[in-house]
Amino acid sequence: MSCSSSRTSTTQTGSPGKSQAAAEAAGAGAPLMIALPSIEVTTLVAPVGVSQGNLQVPDDPAQVGWWVRSAQAGAETGSVIIDGHVDTEHGGLGALYRMGVGDLRIGDRIVVTTMFGRQVSYRIYRQDLYPKAAGLPTEVLAQSLEPRLVLITCGGPFDVNNRNYEDNIVVCQVVIKPPPMQRGEIVEAQFRS
Repeated sequence: MSCSSSRTSTTQTGSPGKSQAAAEAAGAGAPLMIALPSIEVTTLVAPVGVSQGNLQVPDDPAQVGWWVRSAQAGAETGSVIIDGHVDTEHGGLGALYRMGVGDLRIGDRIVVTTMFGRQVSYRIYRQDLYPKAAGLPTEVLAQSLEPRLVLITCGGPFDVNNRNYEDNIVVCQVVIKPPPMQRGEIVEAQFRS
């Protein structure tokens, strides 16, 4: 079995709405690690690109890939696009295997740690299945939206002749905003510094 890369509807479309320097100033950063506590998965994130219209995935099925043309985790706008294998023929089960078999649920929390050590929490609000032959809808890769995380893996029926899954599973998450600090907390924080 294998999970080949996801076919995008256009090649290299979308770029973060802000420059990289502006995103970093806002505390955003490239994803370094992702944790999916509800399915007991924590894995490293490697940068990936697009080749011949296909979103690439890391060779190591235990890792996931962050599309470098997507938003950084913690950015004020845009989609952080992360993909990974459900399984591979020679490498076994992938980091997103349990996502591929439907173990993630609406409301589950996902935490992305950036290269700067910042942790950004997301909550799942939507799961969809898209036929690979049609490509991913542009809304999945959109960078002009509110900040969100999009996880992509393979799923659906396995085509034994092509040695590939026929569909992509896409799980979308929104940022969990921390509760606002209370007035006393602000004063206490100022005296501690």
